Amino acid sequence: MSKARGGSDRPIRLVDSARRRLSRHAVEVFQDLDLRRDPEHTTSPDALRALLEARGLPAYEGALELEGLAGGTPLPPDKRLGVFASLKALEGGRPLRPEKLPRAGGEVLLPVVAKGYPSVWIGEGGQVYLVDTEAAGVAPAFDGPAQYLEALAIELETEPWPPEPERPQWHHISVAGLVGAAVAEVFYAPPFAPASGAHGAAWLREHLHIVEQNTPGFFVGTRVTTTDADEAVAALEAALATNLEVRWSGPQRRPRAGQRPILSFTFAMGLNAPDREAAVWGEPGDYRIASRSVGEPWPFR
Repeated sequence: MSKARGGSDRPIRLVDSARRRLSRHAVEVFQDLDLRRDPEHTTSPDALRALLEARGLPAYEGALELEGLAGGTPLPPDKRLGVFASLKALEGGRPLRPEKLPRAGGEVLLPVVAKGYPSVWIGEGGQVYLVDTEAAGVAPAFDGPAQYLEALAIELETEPWPPEPERPQWHHISVAGLVGAAVAEVFYAPPFAPASGAHGAAWLREHLHIVEQNTPGFFVGTRVTTTDADEAVAALEAALATNLEVRWSGPQRRPRAGQRPILSFTFAMGLNAPDREAAVWGEPGDYRIASRSVGEPWPFR
């Protein structure tokens, strides 16, 4: 697919083109990461509309808005955001027809992030969906482009790309249930409306994110990310009190000599992976957390 007319020839910083629709948090994240939209992988909303109509595809206003805000943005490790870039990745020289694309409620969806699992698509009204193209699974995830970009900012902040030594290390805690409000209460974390909607909710404090996602078939649960070990332990205690499955990953720290675990739990990693055990040692201000495959030695001697 050739470059449609109407796009810029110069890289545009994502934060500059999307600033008017973003929260201060998302602006700061995208500014820190200095993400730049590649002009070879995006085009103007008007040119995208013409391209879609020439293929017999719907030119949803939400898709055009998202293209104008963030089209051509690189995502790790080798993906591009936007309908133009995604069509380019999927077509391989042969224009896609409506009958080849997934649907939701009978309406054709347009690709936003074509690669990876799950892929991201957009439909009528600007609603953003998660799609498993192999299993024909579709679930609404975000109410519109702005909420999707806010969620993307949280994701990229907690898993910075490209990785740099000076960036904070994040503890990742996953709970198999919608318990975000209960966890947020522990930290007095306020609701974060820009990343909340019909299929998810968020609570944010500096270096602490609590995100619920209700997308059956993909993930129904709560994710907590923090750079503070004390907060990680408090979140683990609150999560384990729900009696739901809890997972942890993050910076591994060796316990001090003679310390015994004050908290430990196991969790499944999937059909073909061994279960893991996580443990906590220490006290407030000096917590140490690590994990290992069940039955294996700890990752320190």
